[in-house]
Amino acid sequence: VRRAVPQAKLVVSVHGGDVHGTHAAGPFVAPTLRHADLVLANSAGTATRCQALGAERLKVVHLGADMPPVLVPPPAVPTLVTVGNLIERKRHADVIAALPALIAQHPQLRYRIVGDGPERKALLALARSLGVAGHVELLGDRGHAEAIAEAQAASLFVLPSVSEAFGVSYVEAMAAGVPAVGCRGEDGPEEIAASGGGI
Repeated sequence: VRRAVPQAKLVVSVHGGDVHGTHAAGPFVAPTLRHADLVLANSAGTATRCQALGAERLKVVHLGADMPPVLVPPPAVPTLVTVGNLIERKRHADVIAALPALIAQHPQLRYRIVGDGPERKALLALARSLGVAGHVELLGDRGHAEAIAEAQAASLFVLPSVSEAFGVSYVEAMAAGVPAVGCRGEDGPEEIAASGGGI
């Protein structure tokens, strides 16, 4: 497009995956960011990574969520929910590893995971090995509306993910008054917590 219409303004929206990890070293990321008239980053951490790759004109625009028209009452049974691909960096295994201690205090506790991916078999095996398989529900992929509904019907939203540029699913859960747990030191969870004074 730049070659065909060189006078056109180029605005690039960066959500994280393109400047985290090995993608950042690809042949197109840095040149695109350098040539952009404006780079929109979903967090200050993402903006810093873009700047390191040559972006000069940056604006941080945090992702938002619609408020549900009606708040769902907390579930009768304590329910943890995660929405995220079943990949190692989302750290579903850490939540499953914590379940024996949590179930000792809350015997009816459930852990519902929305998403699919290569970690599915390993997560099921871990749950079985810890004796908590009956408390873990792997729901697979769901449409966006259904995934949000699951998050907003939880007692607690949990996503101890690393390399999380922002994580709109935290905001989507919190929009319905559901507390959300993320990792300290991660761009998104830190900025979300800071904007509301949470810890």
